[in-house]
Amino acid sequence: MKRTIVSILTGATLLGGITGTAFAEPNLAGQVVYGNITYYNGEGKIGADGKVLSSYDCATKIGFDEPPAGTRIAVRNLDNNRLAFVYKWDRGSLPNAVLDVMPYVFSNILGQDTYYGIIHGRYFHD
Repeated sequence: MKRTIVSILTGATLLGGITGTAFAEPNLAGQVVYGNITYYNGEGKIGADGKVLSSYDCATKIGFDEPPAGTRIAVRNLDNNRLAFVYKWDRGSLPNAVLDVMPYVFSNILGQDTYYGIIHGRYFHD
């Protein structure tokens, strides 16, 4: 019986980490940025920092917030409180946003249909 309970709790913990349903804010004491979060189709392309981009990579706005390449960024959808972790490996002009994430993170983790194109959110990093 104990083994089953441990497996269920471990599975729930892993699933929560993957799906962005964490309940507490991560313990990050760095830069906090509020604004629009958008998405772009950069997966499989080379980012500005020289890495082939994956589903969990993002772009920050040039001249606004430029953390070092590979910085872990926690992004939250303020409308539904869902959280995702992405990594900064790209940057761009982002005329209507402060952060661009990949479509997978935008729709499946942050919970916004790509049809709408914008999430009201915040992100933070060390």
